[in-house]
Amino acid sequence: MLFYVYVDWTTEPTPRPFYVGKGKWSRVQELERNEYHTNISKKYGFRREVIVETTIEQVTLDYEVELIAQLKTQHGLPGHWGANFTSGGDGVCNPSPLVRKKQSDASKQRFRDPLEVEKIMVKTRGKKRTKAARQKMRDAKLGITKSDETKQRMRDSQIRRFQDPAERAKCTHIYTDEERRRIGDATRSRPSPNVGRKYSEETKQKNRETQLKRFQDPTERAKCGNASRGKPGTMRGRKLSEETRQRMRAGQLRRFGK
Repeated sequence: MLFYVYVDWTTEPTPRPFYVGKGKWSRVQELERNEYHTNISKKYGFRREVIVETTIEQVTLDYEVELIAQLKTQHGLPGHWGANFTSGGDGVCNPSPLVRKKQSDASKQRFRDPLEVEKIMVKTRGKKRTKAARQKMRDAKLGITKSDETKQRMRDSQIRRFQDPAERAKCTHIYTDEERRRIGDATRSRPSPNVGRKYSEETKQKNRETQLKRFQDPTERAKCGNASRGKPGTMRGRKLSEETRQRMRAGQLRRFGK
């Protein structure tokens, strides 16, 4: 199988490169790309030149990145003129700030439309991912750490969101009996994700300090009291085994030093 790298030039008296691409021969034969590519082609003319032909795909990926940087065809970057939306190499892997902004605005607009949200929910509802797909998703996120600046932006965004009464109302969902039944059926036989999980001493200490800090705050204590007031206890009507009772008894004795 052959792979190609090609450059699109204008047909002006002094031709200018405005797009670098890669792919199989079928991709080379497809003339249309994006809106900017179309506009430049109409205004200044269009000629495609194949630069590289090879059986090794990685060679075309690397050369595409090199040519985009050399010919300055990435749209939205200072000093660049062209119709490449990324730096090349592997699809939309490194879009320019302008492209990122457009993608972000388009995504926000999409999720403000109730019809679009409903379409997505219908498409994904009840869909079960394979074990291999879940593992891929896990591997993709593994080891990624967010900077303090990113964490602060996320925190600020959530605070602003929940200060808005309309947004808070969206998050306050009262489940119907049917929804409760479905959730119960789905989770009843599923083991807790924390079963058998071992926490480091550092993590335990962090959790302990967070809880102590939380319950030293009168406002937080009042929230917990108001949340449970008037509701039946979660243990009411629940039958515990003799072994569980014995463990609870031993825990209370240890707690009170008896």
